[in-house]
Amino acid sequence: MMKKLAFIWAAAAIAFGSTGMAQAAEVVDFETGSLSSGGIYTQNGFTVSVSNFTGLNADLQGAQNPGNASQIFAFCSATGPCTAGTSLMVTNGGIFSFLGFDAANWQFENAPGTLNLSGTLAGGGQVTQAFTLGDFWQSYSASNFTNLTSLLISTTGTYAGAIDNAAFVSGEVGAVPEPGTWAMMLLGIGGVGFSLRRRTKRQTTLRYA
Repeated sequence: MMKKLAFIWAAAAIAFGSTGMAQAAEVVDFETGSLSSGGIYTQNGFTVSVSNFTGLNADLQGAQNPGNASQIFAFCSATGPCTAGTSLMVTNGGIFSFLGFDAANWQFENAPGTLNLSGTLAGGGQVTQAFTLGDFWQSYSASNFTNLTSLLISTTGTYAGAIDNAAFVSGEVGAVPEPGTWAMMLLGIGGVGFSLRRRTKRQTTLRYA
């Protein structure tokens, strides 16, 4: 299921690319590595640094729980079941944008928890957004997290949270297209759709002739 959700972020990156981003999405799914002794995870050019890492506060849960279908990252809030709160700091050594992620409460907590995003903008300032997590995996979209130099992911509430398939795009975003550009894009998409419908109809006619 989570891998299907990752496909959604890949499709979203294609649409996001129309605003001036040429690169495809880079998904951090925690599948191709392990945490260092200092709580550092790297994948696809992005580094995830875990604060207050003890091995109990945060970990890659797929390796410790083979029943999980996918590797995920679980971590705790300061008032939760861990002795110290943890947070994840994401960087890539340059500028990047954050599209979204999949998340859920970890181990079916009794009360919904909150996952917080705080991005540091390359031009100065912060952008923040909060999400209420449920007990089942869901995809969440980040709003206006473009041209970042770092992203802080933290939790609040007496619970632990889990995150997977975090989707990023490296590089600086250009200006948002003018309305006329959007109109041309929609016209082109409509033309592709019309072409596909005609081809399907033609193939169906040949099949039953």
